[in-house]
Amino acid sequence: MDVARLEFKLRIPEELQVIGFDDIPHTEWLNYQLTSFQQDFSRLSGESVKIIVEQIAEQSASLVKLMIPIKFIERNTTKKKNHNII
Repeated sequence: MDVARLEFKLRIPEELQVIGFDDIPHTEWLNYQLTSFQQDFSRLSGESVKIIVEQIAEQSASLVKLMIPIKFIERNTTKKKNHNII
């Protein structure tokens, strides 16, 4: 974002919209206010360990698909509108 603003003189979000992932604490800093996706890391790590333990016990390496909901946190790096996030 700094390069886009300072070197390329782009206005965020008017000319460039930016979305991050993981919603780390820095995303809320006044100079950034980065729109981001927030993951439940505790649940993600717990489910991952559970799958690994089950696969070791069953001596299996089968593919596991798991969907863990995320939250969209809209801040100042995107234009405000109704987003349809799946």
